[in-house]
Amino acid sequence: MCDTRQAFENSNMLISDAFPNLEDLNIDYSKDMVGLPKGLCDITSLKMLSISNCHKLFQLPLEIGNLVNLKLLRLSSCTDLEGLPNSIARLSNLRHIWTSQTALAFVIYQRTLAIYVILETST
Repeated sequence: MCDTRQAFENSNMLISDAFPNLEDLNIDYSKDMVGLPKGLCDITSLKMLSISNCHKLFQLPLEIGNLVNLKLLRLSSCTDLEGLPNSIARLSNLRHIWTSQTALAFVIYQRTLAIYVILETST
């Protein structure tokens, strides 16, 4: 385990330059992280991105749509995360989005429930 914030915050090197062929990335318990590290969305080889317990993370960048090989996006216990950028629609290889204990999970639940209620009342 390493502290990428500490490793890259005083450097001109982007995370994408340091790890250009990275396929799996877990970001866990980065309590002060409000956004993803610069250059992360330029790692097009990334297939799995798991972000958990990053309580101050409130949004994902528009550039998340650049992760064309991403298959799994896991967002867990990121309590301030309220939405996903529209650019996520560009992720044609994305097969699973897992959200739990996020404001986003509640929004998805509300929308799903609203659609269900509309379908039930229209039949």
